[in-house]
Amino acid sequence: MFAFNPFVIMEDGTQGAEHGAPYDYDAHVPLILFGPGVRPGIFAADVSPVDLAPTLSGLTGIALPAGCEGRVLSEAIDPF
Repeated sequence: MFAFNPFVIMEDGTQGAEHGAPYDYDAHVPLILFGPGVRPGIFAADVSPVDLAPTLSGLTGIALPAGCEGRVLSEAIDPF
């Protein structure tokens, strides 16, 4: 196993972004929500990709998918 220095990627110009480096800039991705029912603001809480489905369910009023993991990002949703 090896890891490149920060901000160094091995690429040949045929692919887009690479992910999986052990550095914060590659491991953290912003999640942006907007539209009706979304509370304006910047929220610094840690979230996971599995939080997206429950949050969208909460915004749309649709039942959570079967086997759904994660949580509704209630801090970013206006109460109904």
